[in-house]
Amino acid sequence: HARTPEELLALGRRLHEKHCRGLLVSGGSSPNGQVPLTRFCPAMKKLREDYGMSIAVHTGLVDEELADGLTLAGVERAMMDVMGHEATIRGVYHLDASLEDFDNSLKLMVERELEVTPHVVIGLQFGELLGEEAALELISRHHVHSLVLVVINPLAGTAMEGITPPAAAEIGRVFANSRRLFPATPVILGCARPGGEHKFETDKYALEAGLNGIAYPAQGIVSLAQKKGLKAIVSEYCCSMM
Repeated sequence: HARTPEELLALGRRLHEKHCRGLLVSGGSSPNGQVPLTRFCPAMKKLREDYGMSIAVHTGLVDEELADGLTLAGVERAMMDVMGHEATIRGVYHLDASLEDFDNSLKLMVERELEVTPHVVIGLQFGELLGEEAALELISRHHVHSLVLVVINPLAGTAMEGITPPAAAEIGRVFANSRRLFPATPVILGCARPGGEHKFETDKYALEAGLNGIAYPAQGIVSLAQKKGLKAIVSEYCCSMM
């Protein structure tokens, strides 16, 4: 936890002393869908200047003040979830927001030449596919650094506990469409997705679709990639930093 800019500076200093090279600054969002990062931006700038730390952030929705603050801070990667249907925005994220708000958030950051990595959660509508393709189309209007795809995971103790994730074949079709829409942009399968056999099948579809990276690949996927003539490169960074 770092509830104040001073706490963030102290935390960054302690981590730097342990040879940490970067931070992912995240948190819950305010009712307007924005992670309250603005007052932390000067502290993030100082951590970069004093210790050379790489800093990535989860933004939520972005206004001009936050976009300017992130630019001042020199963050290396800005990540935000993008949804393609207002039923999900209101019914899952409980936000009084629109697709235009997500579009404008991307616009504000890209205009400032921030390196933006949008995330699309496949099956976010309680395990159903709803708006994923529209979200990809929305993102494709902007020159983003990379795209991360993740899959809803039914976590115990949450409203999603009893859902059934989309079938791997359905997820594979989203992968294929993302590759079509972003032929020259890195597309990554992120760490959040169901485990077990579902994970292995999902990861195989990611390979078949030509995605550029897989976070925590299922056992056997690296060997399968090598059999396809691909060179496996291991990175310990957050997948958005690939």
